[in-house]
Amino acid sequence: MQVLAALIVGAAMLLAGMVHAQNVSPVAAATGKQLFYTYCAACHGKDARGNGPMASFSAVAVPDLTLLRRRYHGDIPYGEVWRSLPEECSEACPNKAVQVRDIQSFLATLQK
Repeated sequence: MQVLAALIVGAAMLLAGMVHAQNVSPVAAATGKQLFYTYCAACHGKDARGNGPMASFSAVAVPDLTLLRRRYHGDIPYGEVWRSLPEECSEACPNKAVQVRDIQSFLATLQK
């Protein structure tokens, strides 16, 4: 059931399109910043560069999230970030679809 729900939410996010820094809601970015600090900064670091205090304990390399725009050639696809979340991260977010959208809005403000 959880897998089906995740697939449905992921599909909806794909349909929602891409994040452009100039179109980011300041409210969503501010909310996303707080959510990022709560759920993501332990591994990614507060600067989102993959250097958080728990990064060295991760079984996989923790990515630099300030390079998403470069990695995806200008746009940050909602669905891709959603699919790349480790299971322990996606389970931590009680309202995943909204929280991931807000976190991505915050990350859009950090892109190089």
